[in-house]
Amino acid sequence: MKLHKIISKIFVKKMGQRLTANECLASGNVYYEKGDYDRAIANFNRALQIDPNYAPVYSNRGIAYDDKGDHDRAIADYSRALQIDPNYTGAYINRGVAYAKKDDYDQAITDFSRALQIDSINVPAYYNRGKAYGVKGEYNRAIADFNSALHIDASNAQIYYARALVYGIMGDDIGARRDLQRATDLGSEDAKQVLEELGK
Repeated sequence: MKLHKIISKIFVKKMGQRLTANECLASGNVYYEKGDYDRAIANFNRALQIDPNYAPVYSNRGIAYDDKGDHDRAIADYSRALQIDPNYTGAYINRGVAYAKKDDYDQAITDFSRALQIDSINVPAYYNRGKAYGVKGEYNRAIADFNSALHIDASNAQIYYARALVYGIMGDDIGARRDLQRATDLGSEDAKQVLEELGK
């Protein structure tokens, strides 16, 4: 049985009863996965009416706002989640991504670095910080972060592809081709397409 059907049954069963914050969060997550961000946000709002200090709800609502393109509201929600739980690495990473979407790469790097201070083996933090350094033209720092991420997770095609792009910008054709091949072998269609273009 699909998750949204299960959630729907819970709602029917709970008609006339007070829903818990967890149930509203779960329902919001289902709507988010279906791409219905407005209903997801509505359910996250209900969860916060029940429990206004529920950090994961603020973070999830922030993700929904971010996907709607409302980065400022997303950042506000991530910031609120971090006020409640200062060690919430996911909120730091999500806020960093939102800052990067606003081209505020310095603030993004600060948030990714804070996440790494809390969790020194956080692959998404290294990966996203590496991308931010790359956009800023700090290529050696970008490569260092991608290396750290791959040391933790050597099977991540996305990171090999990102490192290949930076190697290419730096003029390291051998390194770029090697990483493109590794990313392709791990299933990256983007890397495969670049290799095909290079082969023409």
